[in-house]
Amino acid sequence: MSQKLKIALRAMLAGTRGNSVSAEMLLKQLGRVHQVNFQMDTDVQV
Repeated sequence: MSQKLKIALRAMLAGTRGNSVSAEMLLKQLGRVHQVNFQMDTDVQV
């Protein structure tokens, strides 16, 4: 994982009230997200 991304996430999360999520935990959860592209005729959806 990018060190710059971790630093940016920590800074953003520090500004939120009631935050109990760490930057590392957030990145781990986001690691499960995948993008899927599909096409129907000429229309492409993400």
